[in-house]
Amino acid sequence: MGVSPAVRDMAELVPAETWRTSRVWTAWGRPHGAAFHSLTATLRSEGEAMDGIFFQRTEDERPFGPEERRLLQALFPDLGRALALETRLAAARAGPEEAAQRGLDAMPDGVALLDAQRGLVFANAALRRMAAAGDGFTLGADGLVLPEPARRAALSRAVTAALAAAEGRVGLLESAGVVALPRPSGRAPFMLRAVPVVPGGVWGGFRGAMLLVTDGARRPRPNPALLGRMFDLTPAEAALAAAIAVGQTLADHAKRRGISVETARSHMAAIRRKTGCRRQPDLTALLARLPG
Repeated sequence: MGVSPAVRDMAELVPAETWRTSRVWTAWGRPHGAAFHSLTATLRSEGEAMDGIFFQRTEDERPFGPEERRLLQALFPDLGRALALETRLAAARAGPEEAAQRGLDAMPDGVALLDAQRGLVFANAALRRMAAAGDGFTLGADGLVLPEPARRAALSRAVTAALAAAEGRVGLLESAGVVALPRPSGRAPFMLRAVPVVPGGVWGGFRGAMLLVTDGARRPRPNPALLGRMFDLTPAEAALAAAIAVGQTLADHAKRRGISVETARSHMAAIRRKTGCRRQPDLTALLARLPG
């Protein structure tokens, strides 16, 4: 019976004599008393994270033999099932709030929860990574910190609308707010959407606003031909609508297409008329909800 690819002996990858004379071992391993022999069983791997079992011995101890490798191979299926069961039990033991946070942390988009006083109560892993890069926004006690006053005002209006909807003072459609966040790096802007959070379900009694931040570089551009059919747009108008959906400005689109800004504004007026969106934020919110 062969050994599973997930069961590895260090000696199979790097012969002991080769490892013993390598610079890594002589300069780092031996002086620090690192393990010399290693037998591992990788049970789960997600990105750079890995779960497994590791057996290690010093340089003076005997290496792992075929019998030990076969024993680990025989135990491998049971170990994998035990890890999967432990994961499910941990999820079952978690309360609704912890389970919700785990779900939000697994999302590729950034998520922030603001309470009714606009205080930041939670930021998921993706949002923390975005903020740590400092490319467009950072995180503060009141949520996202934006460098440009105009963008701060737009974000404040979006949060105000979401909180008003959460309190039942306006309808959900009236609360739609999407803000494009330019990035100093020149990459596609972040697209931020504010939505209301009302009490119930996993949220318990929480009421506030959720900010969803999508990396414009990851968001697929809507198909201009599909936009044209949906809203009866001309090819030029559909191309502009697709550009607006991923955060491009009128000036950027005009330069890219080789047209004047005035022509782009004329196309924008036609798009608003055909989609029924009186304001550009309403149009941006509509396009953000469309599939890529």
